[in-house]
Amino acid sequence: MTRPRQLPPHLAARGFTMAQLRSAGESPDRATRRDVVRVGSGVYLARHVAETLDDDGVYRLQAVAVALDAAGARLSHVTAARLWGFPLPGALRRDPRVHLSYGKQTRTVMQRSGVVSHRLSWAGAGAVTRDGALVSRPEEVFAELAALLSVEALVVLGDHLVRVPYGWAEGRAQPHIALPALRDFVASRHFRGKRRALRALAAVRIGSDSAKETRFRLAVVRAGLPEPQLQVPLNPADPRSRKADAGYPGSKIALQYDGSSHFTPEGARRDQRRDNEFAAAGWRVLRVNVEDDREDFRTAISHLGAMLAAGGVE
Repeated sequence: MTRPRQLPPHLAARGFTMAQLRSAGESPDRATRRDVVRVGSGVYLARHVAETLDDDGVYRLQAVAVALDAAGARLSHVTAARLWGFPLPGALRRDPRVHLSYGKQTRTVMQRSGVVSHRLSWAGAGAVTRDGALVSRPEEVFAELAALLSVEALVVLGDHLVRVPYGWAEGRAQPHIALPALRDFVASRHFRGKRRALRALAAVRIGSDSAKETRFRLAVVRAGLPEPQLQVPLNPADPRSRKADAGYPGSKIALQYDGSSHFTPEGARRDQRRDNEFAAAGWRVLRVNVEDDREDFRTAISHLGAMLAAGGVE
Protein backbone atom coordinates (compact mmCIF):
# COMPACT_ATOMS: atom_id res chain seq x y z
CA MET A 1 0.00 0.00 0.00
CA THR A 2 1.44 3.36 -1.02
CA ARG A 3 1.90 6.01 1.61
CA PRO A 4 -0.42 9.04 1.15
CA ARG A 5 1.23 12.22 -0.05
CA GLN A 6 1.67 14.72 2.77
CA LEU A 7 -1.08 17.27 3.28
CA PRO A 8 -0.31 20.88 2.38
CA PRO A 9 1.53 22.45 5.35
CA HIS A 10 -1.24 24.93 6.15
CA LEU A 11 -3.76 22.07 6.48
CA ALA A 12 -1.56 19.54 8.25
CA ALA A 13 -1.97 20.97 11.76
CA ARG A 14 -5.55 22.26 11.69
CA GLY A 15 -9.05 21.24 10.73
CA PHE A 16 -10.11 21.66 7.13
CA THR A 17 -13.23 21.27 5.02
CA MET A 18 -13.65 19.86 1.55
CA ALA A 19 -13.78 23.38 0.14
CA GLN A 20 -10.51 24.26 1.85
CA LEU A 21 -8.95 21.05 0.58
CA ARG A 22 -9.92 21.92 -2.99
CA SER A 23 -8.60 25.47 -2.55
CA ALA A 24 -5.25 23.94 -1.61
CA GLY A 25 -5.19 22.13 -4.95
CA GLU A 26 -6.02 18.70 -3.54
CA SER A 27 -8.54 16.20 -4.87
CA PRO A 28 -11.58 15.43 -2.67
CA ASP A 29 -10.30 11.84 -2.56
CA ARG A 30 -7.44 13.09 -0.37
CA ALA A 31 -9.87 13.27 2.56
CA THR A 32 -10.55 9.53 2.28
CA ARG A 33 -6.95 8.41 2.79
CA ARG A 34 -5.95 6.59 5.95
CA ASP A 35 -3.95 9.50 7.40
CA VAL A 36 -7.10 11.71 7.56
CA VAL A 37 -10.12 11.38 9.86
CA ARG A 38 -13.51 13.08 9.72
CA VAL A 39 -14.46 14.76 12.99
CA GLY A 40 -17.91 16.25 12.29
CA SER A 41 -19.61 19.26 10.68
CA GLY A 42 -17.87 18.43 7.40
CA VAL A 43 -14.43 18.88 8.94
CA TYR A 44 -11.35 16.65 8.59
CA LEU A 45 -8.12 16.38 10.56
CA ALA A 46 -4.79 14.73 9.97
CA ARG A 47 -5.00 11.50 11.97
CA HIS A 48 -1.82 12.15 13.93
CA VAL A 49 -3.21 15.53 15.04
CA ALA A 50 -6.57 14.08 16.10
CA GLU A 51 -4.84 11.37 18.12
CA THR A 52 -2.89 13.90 20.19
CA LEU A 53 -5.92 16.01 21.18
CA ASP A 54 -8.71 15.58 23.71
CA ASP A 55 -12.35 16.15 22.73
CA ASP A 56 -12.14 19.90 23.41
CA GLY A 57 -9.03 20.23 21.29
CA VAL A 58 -10.63 18.43 18.36
CA TYR A 59 -13.78 20.53 18.73
CA ARG A 60 -11.79 23.77 18.64
CA LEU A 61 -10.17 22.85 15.32
CA GLN A 62 -13.53 21.67 13.99
CA ALA A 63 -15.22 24.95 14.90
CA VAL A 64 -12.50 27.15 13.42
CA ALA A 65 -12.56 25.21 10.14
CA VAL A 66 -16.33 25.70 9.87
CA ALA A 67 -15.99 29.41 10.61
CA LEU A 68 -13.47 29.86 7.82
CA ASP A 69 -16.12 28.65 5.36
CA ALA A 70 -18.82 30.95 6.78
CA ALA A 71 -18.26 34.45 5.46
CA GLY A 72 -19.83 37.11 7.66
CA ALA A 73 -20.47 34.76 10.58
CA ARG A 74 -18.99 34.39 14.00
CA LEU A 75 -18.78 31.39 16.33
CA SER A 76 -21.38 31.88 19.04
CA HIS A 77 -23.51 30.28 21.75
CA VAL A 78 -22.16 26.95 23.03
CA THR A 79 -19.28 26.99 20.55
CA ALA A 80 -18.05 30.41 21.66
CA ALA A 81 -18.34 29.35 25.31
CA ARG A 82 -16.21 26.28 24.63
CA LEU A 83 -13.56 28.25 22.76
CA TRP A 84 -13.39 30.78 25.60
CA GLY A 85 -13.23 27.97 28.18
CA PHE A 86 -16.40 29.07 29.98
CA PRO A 87 -18.20 26.67 32.34
CA LEU A 88 -21.16 24.81 30.81
CA PRO A 89 -23.47 22.06 32.07
CA GLY A 90 -22.42 18.59 30.96
CA ALA A 91 -25.03 18.13 28.22
CA LEU A 92 -24.08 21.36 26.45
CA ARG A 93 -20.37 20.79 27.01
CA ARG A 94 -20.74 17.59 24.98
CA ASP A 95 -22.76 19.20 22.16
CA PRO A 96 -20.81 18.25 18.99
CA ARG A 97 -22.50 20.85 16.77
CA VAL A 98 -20.89 24.12 15.74
CA HIS A 99 -22.95 27.26 16.39
CA LEU A 100 -22.64 30.25 14.06
CA SER A 101 -24.36 33.63 14.24
CA TYR A 102 -25.11 36.06 11.42
CA GLY A 103 -26.40 39.60 11.47
CA LYS A 104 -30.15 40.13 11.02
CA GLN A 105 -29.69 41.46 7.48
CA THR A 106 -27.62 38.53 6.21
CA ARG A 107 -29.47 36.78 3.40
CA THR A 108 -27.61 33.48 3.23
CA VAL A 109 -26.54 31.37 6.19
CA MET A 110 -24.68 28.08 6.28
CA GLN A 111 -26.85 25.01 5.87
CA ARG A 112 -24.66 22.06 6.83
CA SER A 113 -25.13 18.94 8.92
CA GLY A 114 -23.65 19.48 12.37
CA VAL A 115 -23.90 23.28 12.11
CA VAL A 116 -26.54 25.46 13.80
CA SER A 117 -26.96 28.93 12.27
CA HIS A 118 -28.51 31.79 14.26
CA ARG A 119 -29.41 35.40 13.49
CA LEU A 120 -28.61 37.96 16.18
CA SER A 121 -28.87 41.72 16.30
CA TRP A 122 -25.28 42.10 17.52
CA ALA A 123 -23.70 39.49 15.22
CA GLY A 124 -22.77 42.15 12.68
CA ALA A 125 -20.93 44.25 15.27
CA GLY A 126 -17.34 43.91 16.45
CA ALA A 127 -16.24 40.45 17.52
CA VAL A 128 -12.96 39.12 18.84
CA THR A 129 -10.63 36.59 17.28
CA ARG A 130 -9.75 33.36 19.02
CA ASP A 131 -7.83 30.52 17.40
CA GLY A 132 -8.07 32.33 14.07
CA ALA A 133 -11.86 32.74 13.94
CA LEU A 134 -14.35 35.47 14.85
CA VAL A 135 -16.03 34.66 18.17
CA SER A 136 -18.76 36.34 20.20
CA ARG A 137 -17.52 38.49 23.07
CA PRO A 138 -18.03 37.24 26.65
CA GLU A 139 -21.06 39.44 27.36
CA GLU A 140 -22.63 38.33 24.08
CA VAL A 141 -22.10 34.68 24.97
CA PHE A 142 -23.92 35.28 28.27
CA ALA A 143 -26.93 36.67 26.38
CA GLU A 144 -26.76 34.00 23.65
CA LEU A 145 -26.95 31.23 26.23
CA ALA A 146 -29.76 32.80 28.28
CA ALA A 147 -32.41 30.77 26.45
CA LEU A 148 -30.44 27.52 26.85
CA LEU A 149 -29.22 27.61 30.45
CA SER A 150 -31.02 27.46 33.77
CA VAL A 151 -30.83 30.48 36.07
CA GLU A 152 -28.27 28.65 38.21
CA ALA A 153 -26.08 27.80 35.21
CA LEU A 154 -26.27 31.44 34.10
CA VAL A 155 -25.14 32.58 37.57
CA VAL A 156 -22.22 30.15 37.31
CA LEU A 157 -21.33 31.64 33.93
CA GLY A 158 -21.77 35.21 35.16
CA ASP A 159 -19.57 34.58 38.21
CA HIS A 160 -16.90 33.22 35.91
CA LEU A 161 -17.04 36.23 33.59
CA VAL A 162 -16.67 38.83 36.33
CA ARG A 163 -14.17 37.10 38.63
CA VAL A 164 -10.74 38.67 38.99
CA PRO A 165 -8.24 36.09 37.69
CA TYR A 166 -4.95 35.07 39.24
CA GLY A 167 -2.50 36.61 36.80
CA TRP A 168 0.37 34.32 37.74
CA ALA A 169 -1.70 31.24 36.85
CA GLU A 170 -4.07 32.42 34.12
CA GLY A 171 -2.04 34.80 32.00
CA ARG A 172 -4.48 37.69 32.41
CA ALA A 173 -5.10 40.22 35.14
CA GLN A 174 -8.57 41.53 34.29
CA PRO A 175 -11.98 39.84 34.33
CA HIS A 176 -13.56 38.91 31.04
CA ILE A 177 -15.97 41.77 31.69
CA ALA A 178 -16.73 43.99 34.67
CA LEU A 179 -20.02 43.30 36.42
CA PRO A 180 -21.49 46.79 35.72
CA ALA A 181 -20.64 46.42 32.03
CA LEU A 182 -22.29 43.00 31.88
CA ARG A 183 -25.43 44.43 33.50
CA ASP A 184 -25.46 47.34 31.04
CA PHE A 185 -25.14 45.03 28.04
CA VAL A 186 -27.99 42.77 29.14
CA ALA A 187 -30.24 45.71 30.00
CA SER A 188 -29.67 47.38 26.62
CA ARG A 189 -30.29 44.38 24.34
CA HIS A 190 -33.33 42.38 23.31
CA PHE A 191 -32.88 38.61 23.13
CA ARG A 192 -34.55 35.32 24.02
CA GLY A 193 -34.19 34.53 27.70
CA LYS A 194 -33.58 38.14 28.77
CA ARG A 195 -35.86 37.83 31.79
CA ARG A 196 -33.91 34.76 32.92
CA ALA A 197 -30.62 36.58 32.34
CA LEU A 198 -31.75 39.48 34.54
CA ARG A 199 -32.75 37.07 37.32
CA ALA A 200 -29.35 35.44 37.11
CA LEU A 201 -27.49 38.76 37.12
CA ALA A 202 -29.13 39.67 40.42
CA ALA A 203 -27.27 36.73 41.97
CA VAL A 204 -23.91 37.13 40.18
CA ARG A 205 -21.07 37.99 42.57
CA ILE A 206 -17.39 38.82 42.23
CA GLY A 207 -15.10 36.40 44.03
CA SER A 208 -16.21 32.91 43.10
CA ASP A 209 -13.27 30.97 41.70
CA SER A 210 -15.12 27.92 40.40
CA ALA A 211 -18.51 26.66 39.31
CA LYS A 212 -18.65 24.48 42.43
CA GLU A 213 -18.11 27.47 44.71
CA THR A 214 -20.97 29.26 42.99
CA ARG A 215 -23.22 26.23 43.27
CA PHE A 216 -22.47 25.97 47.00
CA ARG A 217 -23.29 29.65 47.58
CA LEU A 218 -26.57 29.32 45.70
CA ALA A 219 -27.49 26.18 47.64
CA VAL A 220 -26.81 28.00 50.92
CA VAL A 221 -29.11 30.87 49.94
CA ARG A 222 -31.74 28.48 48.58
CA ALA A 223 -31.78 26.75 51.97
CA GLY A 224 -32.71 30.03 53.65
CA LEU A 225 -29.33 30.68 55.26
CA PRO A 226 -27.61 34.08 55.04
CA GLU A 227 -25.55 34.63 51.90
CA PRO A 228 -21.84 34.36 52.73
CA GLN A 229 -19.24 36.91 51.73
CA LEU A 230 -16.68 35.79 49.14
CA GLN A 231 -12.89 35.74 49.37
CA VAL A 232 -12.89 36.46 53.10
CA PRO A 233 -9.45 37.45 54.44
CA LEU A 234 -8.30 36.23 57.84
CA ASN A 235 -6.72 39.65 58.41
CA PRO A 236 -8.39 42.38 56.31
CA ALA A 237 -5.51 44.77 57.04
CA ASP A 238 -2.98 42.43 55.42
CA PRO A 239 -3.17 42.22 51.58
CA ARG A 240 -1.26 38.91 51.74
CA SER A 241 -3.59 37.41 54.33
CA ARG A 242 -4.92 33.88 53.98
CA LYS A 243 -8.44 33.82 52.56
CA ALA A 244 -11.48 31.63 52.81
CA ASP A 245 -13.42 30.97 49.61
CA ALA A 246 -16.46 32.31 51.45
CA GLY A 247 -17.55 32.89 55.01
CA TYR A 248 -19.15 34.94 57.73
CA PRO A 249 -16.50 37.21 59.31
CA GLY A 250 -18.79 38.34 62.13
CA SER A 251 -19.34 34.73 63.21
CA LYS A 252 -15.78 33.64 62.35
CA ILE A 253 -16.95 30.86 60.03
CA ALA A 254 -14.80 30.07 56.99
CA LEU A 255 -16.09 28.04 54.03
CA GLN A 256 -13.67 26.28 51.72
CA TYR A 257 -14.49 24.33 48.56
CA ASP A 258 -11.83 21.70 47.92
CA GLY A 259 -11.43 20.76 44.28
CA SER A 260 -9.17 17.99 43.01
CA SER A 261 -5.96 20.03 43.45
CA HIS A 262 -6.61 20.16 47.19
CA PHE A 263 -6.23 16.38 47.48
CA THR A 264 -2.65 16.20 46.27
CA PRO A 265 -0.03 15.89 49.04
CA GLU A 266 1.15 19.44 48.37
CA GLY A 267 -2.40 20.81 48.31
CA ALA A 268 -3.31 19.02 51.52
CA ARG A 269 -0.26 20.48 53.28
CA ARG A 270 -1.17 24.01 52.15
CA ASP A 271 -4.77 23.58 53.28
CA GLN A 272 -3.68 22.27 56.68
CA ARG A 273 -1.49 25.31 57.31
CA ARG A 274 -4.27 27.66 56.15
CA ASP A 275 -6.90 25.99 58.31
CA ASN A 276 -4.57 26.04 61.32
CA GLU A 277 -4.18 29.79 60.96
CA PHE A 278 -7.94 30.28 60.89
CA ALA A 279 -8.39 27.93 63.87
CA ALA A 280 -5.70 29.72 65.88
CA ALA A 281 -7.60 32.98 65.33
CA GLY A 282 -10.81 31.42 66.68
CA TRP A 283 -12.49 30.60 63.35
CA ARG A 284 -14.43 27.45 62.55
CA VAL A 285 -13.76 25.99 59.11
CA LEU A 286 -16.27 24.03 57.01
CA ARG A 287 -14.71 22.26 54.04
CA VAL A 288 -16.82 20.82 51.23
CA ASN A 289 -15.93 18.86 48.10
CA VAL A 290 -17.39 17.06 45.11
CA GLU A 291 -19.16 14.50 47.31
CA ASP A 292 -21.14 17.35 48.86
CA ASP A 293 -21.91 18.74 45.41
CA ARG A 294 -23.33 15.38 44.33
CA GLU A 295 -25.97 15.61 47.06
CA ASP A 296 -26.67 19.29 46.37
CA PHE A 297 -24.73 20.18 49.53
CA ARG A 298 -27.50 18.97 51.85
CA THR A 299 -25.15 17.61 54.54
CA ALA A 300 -22.83 20.61 54.34
CA ILE A 301 -25.76 23.00 54.66
CA SER A 302 -27.02 21.09 57.69
CA HIS A 303 -23.58 21.48 59.31
CA LEU A 304 -23.43 25.14 58.35
CA GLY A 305 -26.87 25.79 59.78
CA ALA A 306 -25.79 24.25 63.11
CA MET A 307 -22.60 26.33 63.14
CA LEU A 308 -24.51 29.54 62.46
CA ALA A 309 -27.08 28.72 65.13
CA ALA A 310 -24.39 27.95 67.68
CA GLY A 311 -22.35 31.07 67.02
CA GLY A 312 -25.00 33.51 65.90
CA VAL A 313 -24.85 35.41 62.61
CA GLU A 314 -23.37 38.90 62.52
